Amino acid sequence: MGGAKNHGIVMPDADLDQVVNDLSGAAFGSAGERCMALPVVVPVGEKTALALREKLIPAIQALRVGVSTDPEAHYGPVINAAHKAKIENYIQMGVDEGAELVVDGRGFTLQGHEQGFFV
Repeated sequence: MGGAKNHGIVMPDADLDQVVNDLSGAAFGSAGERCMALPVVVPVGEKTALALREKLIPAIQALRVGVSTDPEAHYGPVINAAHKAKIENYIQMGVDEGAELVVDGRGFTLQGHEQGFFV
């Protein structure tokens, strides 16, 4: 679980509403491109994992992608086309290796910013 990535451990007695709220900002804030991003979450136990997933998927789907001047946007584009391609390749690698993709940001375009590096 290394690779200079931060990990969040979700215990069975955690307040999942608080976890989802905090995780959404930590994972997606600044398009995930900050030193304290939280790209990996490890729920303890199957029951915790299923309950977290049930709350987390709709929260992620509700995030608004936009540009930095949009006060309603939760996060914006990544830094460049090469980084977008790298992220999309990692997503595909996970799928190819058997991961279940439950939210897919690949191919996202923002009206008026069709050439943006959104994922």
